[in-house]
This record gives sequence, structure tokens and C-alpha cells, in this order.
Amino acid sequence: MLRISSRGMPEDLFIELKLAFDLILKQKIEYDFDNISKQNSDVHFEFNYLKNRGDLPGKLNVLILWEPRSFMPWQYTDECLKLFQLIVPISPWRAENLGLKNWILHPVNFNQDTKLKALRDRTVVMVNGAKFSSNPNSLYGFRRKISKALYKAEIDYDLLGVNWKMNKFKEFRERIWATRKEIQAKKMPSLREAFSDFFYSYPEYRGEVVDKIYSLSNYKYSLVIENESDYISEKLFDAILAKTIPIYIGPNLERFNFLSKCVYQCEPDVGTIIEILLKDDPEIYLQKRKYIEDLNLNNFEVFTKKYNFEKLAKITEAYLLNS
Repeated sequence: MLRISSRGMPEDLFIELKLAFDLILKQKIEYDFDNISKQNSDVHFEFNYLKNRGDLPGKLNVLILWEPRSFMPWQYTDECLKLFQLIVPISPWRAENLGLKNWILHPVNFNQDTKLKALRDRTVVMVNGAKFSSNPNSLYGFRRKISKALYKAEIDYDLLGVNWKMNKFKEFRERIWATRKEIQAKKMPSLREAFSDFFYSYPEYRGEVVDKIYSLSNYKYSLVIENESDYISEKLFDAILAKTIPIYIGPNLERFNFLSKCVYQCEPDVGTIIEILLKDDPEIYLQKRKYIEDLNLNNFEVFTKKYNFEKLAKITEAYLLNS
């Protein structure tokens, strides 16, 4: 019998892991969600790494490298990575940056039966929570910068999400904590990234979101900025399902041609984004909208939970056979 445990993994993903391993490995497996039994296991999956969870309990310990450096810089240190026999990042770009062969994709839920607004009477929106990092690869600071610039340019723009109007004392503590995390990872923090636009009050802010897809469908364009340009998150797919045209700042999408046709792929450059919105090219807009309309769920298969956890099972099986 093979014993498989996890720690830190959301329960819905652990259920998907069980289905995949039962299908691929075709042997009797005992599962231990969140390592509740505190026993050792043959294969252990650590979903991100936190020291306070204790020693790793597996003969084979696998790190699912989910959160980016900007949020959890310590788990990208050599000290952390060498604790694991197998490391599986959630994107090919992250794997390449780390010199790793194996990777899966950030799995996303797809529902094409979502309610959309019929009339798109607004121009552009950004839906994000206010976050802080002192990592130089972070795009949190660029979100603040572009939001301020779009408001100043008097573009028809709204900012939605949580924490944009947080108490300044709390915000200062969040920024300090972001800086401490980088220092704890023995990296030089970027104070410019951590403390930019501290005194800005976000007059363009319009509140939190109840139904994200419906809210996005009020707009022709959505500004989609990843936490870091090394993976694709659900943000891009939310915009596409809402049939709004993403102005996308993230990894290069050329390897996923069906996605690259749907977006304006941009570098984190304020001038380029403002130019796209001021020009509002109707021909390009309609062309990208047609690409989005023509998509179906088959296009998204490689981003599903089923596909990626079966891939994870195959990666693990290959490692076990070759070790």
C-alpha cells in the first residue's frame, strides 16, 4: 500500500489529487489529508512551505510551488528548496526560472453559464485586492501606479476589490511586514516597491465585488495584472469568461495561442496602456471579442483541475519509478 499525505492543500484540490492518483497509479493508496494522523508517508505533498508546520513527513517530499516570490519569498531560497526531493511549480515560466523540468498549471474553474450584462457602458476596470510586497519582481506596485495614472488621465476607469481604503496605520504595518518577509528570506528588499503611493487615496475606487464575472461584464476592457509575471492565474480567465478584452500584464502567452489572441499583451508600462485605451481601436476590439466568443471549454482543458492533477500524478509516478 502506498501512503500519500498533504499539508496546506485546499480540500477541493486534495479531492482532485485523490481522483488523479487512483486513476494513474492503479494501486491501493491510503490518503492523509493535511497529515492529520501525524504519521510518516511514502509521498507527501507540501502546498507552499511554512516552517511552523514541522518536519516534512514523507520519504518523497513534493513541494507544490503555488504562491509567487512576491508573496512567499522564503520558499524560493536554496535553504527551502533543498528540503524537497521533487519541486513542481504551477507554471512553465516559473519552472524555467528555477531550472526545473516539471510543472503544472494553476487550475481554474470554468463556467460558461454565467450571467453577463447586455450593455457595456463603461470603458475599463481593474479588479484586485490591495497587496504589498518588497520583492522587485512584484507587480503590486504597478497596480497602484497604473490605477493612479488612469484616474489622472481622466479615462473612464473604475477600481474594484478589497483593502484599497484600509486604515493607513494598518497599511503601513502591511508594508513593513512585506519588507520583513524579504529580509527573512535573506534578500534585499525593494523599498520603492514596498512603499510606493503610500499617501494616495484612490478616488477611482468603487468598492468590493459580489459577482466578479457580472461586474467585469460592465466594461469593454479589463486591466489584468498578475501578482508576478511568472504564472497565469484565474484573473485572466475571469476576464475572458466575462467577454471583456483583457489588457494583460503577465507572462508571455505565445505558448498558449488561444489566449494570446484574446488579449492586449503588455509590459508594465503606463504609456502603452493609456495609449491602447485612448485609441480604443474598434477593429482590434471586435477581432479580439470574436476570438473570445469562439472559445469553448475544450480550449481550456490544459487549465482544468483534472488535467493538471493527472499530470502531477504522472510526474510523481515517473519519479518513484526512476528513484
